[in-house]
Amino acid sequence: RAYLYQGAQLEHTLMSAGGQLVRNNTSVYIIGENANARLHGVSVGAKDQHIDNHTLVDHVIGGSNTQQLYK
Repeated sequence: RAYLYQGAQLEHTLMSAGGQLVRNNTSVYIIGENANARLHGVSVGAKDQHIDNHTLVDHVIGGSNTQQLYK
């Protein structure tokens, strides 16, 4: 869980490899203007594995940017 105030910068990178059941929860609350969040993730699993990436981004205050890329 991250709270971004005015002008804050967040770079979040996640890698999941292995495990029969994997769940990643990421929550970002943008509560200041000119804040930026970049969320990236990569999952590498076999056919009998289950990997979930759940993201919540709440732009409480406008004027900010978010980018998400998960593969």
